[in-house]
Amino acid sequence: MNIKEWFLGNGKSVSMIENLLDNTNEEIEAVRSFWDWKEPLELSISNLLKIDKLKAVNDEIYIFENPAVFKSVMEKVGDNASIICTSGQLNLSSYILIDKITNLKNIYYAGDFDPEGLIIADKIKKRYKDKVKFILYDKLTYKKIKSSKPITKTRLSSLDNIQAEELMEIKNVLENEKLAAYQELLIDEYINIINNQL
Repeated sequence: MNIKEWFLGNGKSVSMIENLLDNTNEEIEAVRSFWDWKEPLELSISNLLKIDKLKAVNDEIYIFENPAVFKSVMEKVGDNASIICTSGQLNLSSYILIDKITNLKNIYYAGDFDPEGLIIADKIKKRYKDKVKFILYDKLTYKKIKSSKPITKTRLSSLDNIQAEELMEIKNVLENEKLAAYQELLIDEYINIINNQL
């Protein structure tokens, strides 16, 4: 079963989960009805705990921090990829969801080039280790979409906690430039990357 848009508590969304099974390995009919009606579904942590396992398309997921980016990518990619929107920091429902995906091979993360985006990326990397790949999280992309919005000294100090080696280049650029860059300017590139991986 494909679920077009599955909303988790606190505005977290998931698109294109291939199979949603309860703890008896049966399809969850109530969720199927929302799919048939093309309606979003909001589930609590209590609901998630009743779900035994999920199957992602091609055993991989794409995580976007920004809801507008998520929606635009979802509309273009269709049901060819499993896409999650965290609407900022991952919360418990996001982790429960990801942990229930069986045979998960790759987690692709795309976020803003700001301290908060890097903190999210670092947390995902710490938890899911080598499964995590960052999409367009590099110095060249940052330079291309850099805004004029300054990052405060307080926010920049939070970068001291970043540990993932893959994020050090962006961390250093942010500390030097002190300007944020936002993923909304990369929507077409995200779509091309996902479509080329399918």
